Amino acid sequence: MIRIVPHQNIFDTAKKMETWQAIVLGVSSIATIASITLNAIKPNSEFPSRDIAITIINASATLFAIAFIILDILINERFYTGGKDKRIDLVDHAFDTNFSGEKSIGYFNHGGINPGIYKLAVLGFENSLFTCNISKKMAANKWVVTSIISAIFIVSACIGNKDLVNNLFQIAATGVLIQQAIRLQQFSNRIAIIHSEFKSP
Repeated sequence: MIRIVPHQNIFDTAKKMETWQAIVLGVSSIATIASITLNAIKPNSEFPSRDIAITIINASATLFAIAFIILDILINERFYTGGKDKRIDLVDHAFDTNFSGEKSIGYFNHGGINPGIYKLAVLGFENSLFTCNISKKMAANKWVVTSIISAIFIVSACIGNKDLVNNLFQIAATGVLIQQAIRLQQFSNRIAIIHSEFKSP
């Protein structure tokens, strides 16, 4: 069966950006751990460049924290655009219209149902079911990652790293992580309610 999903490119781009964001976050976390470790070492003649290494690591961690925040903004924009296009495509399939300019093929099924409100309800139920299941899993994973990375950044700010600029960006990145987890949890909860409403008589 032929499958053409015009809005899928937008979601694929967002997923690639999320992969890069995860790498950036990982590198920033490793740099933060390295900074904590180096700060724990007392200055001595065996490691005279300790302070220079800490400065370079802190600067790198700051740049990666900034990159993380910028990627978050770009990813949100991509998901918003993809979601909007997907909803227009769903309406096109439900009512046999062409608001999107290019309908997907093989993505929204139920070709045997006549266009109208009932078809919109069927497509909405199916979409909410899949989205609900996927978002629950994503939210659980996001909370685990958020907890671990936030703990690293908070420990760095409290005991290891005294560089103000680095701490500010790490706190901002932690705030973005927590915000992502909360937004995803809220989205998952709203989708669960919508899905539940579809199931009620």
